[in-house]
Amino acid sequence: MSLMQLTMWTDQVDDLGVEQTLPTIINTDAVRNFYPRKAGREGTRITFNSGAGMAVKEPFHIVAERMGMPGVSEYVAPFEPMPSQARFVNWRCSFEFVPMGSSSIAVFLTGENPAPE
Repeated sequence: MSLMQLTMWTDQVDDLGVEQTLPTIINTDAVRNFYPRKAGREGTRITFNSGAGMAVKEPFHIVAERMGMPGVSEYVAPFEPMPSQARFVNWRCSFEFVPMGSSSIAVFLTGENPAPE
């Protein structure tokens, strides 16, 4: 187990309108994904294997260094699928739209794997 100390953003804002932070320690083995925060906000968003997540004050390149991935680009963030997720080679999804008398649309989804075993 590898631990790393970061600064977590809280939901609290001080009298000057500055977001408050708290020190926190996370298990790097439990991190599923991390990426820069959206909308130009400072820091990095970290998602855990459990699906939970948090925003930290440290920029993306600092988090990447502490995760043991120096030089990783923020535009190609590391991502590992959950164990319950899988990819099917040559998987195809077909959509069939059938007009209904009540002006609704019926959708029939099928998954096929045409590749030989």
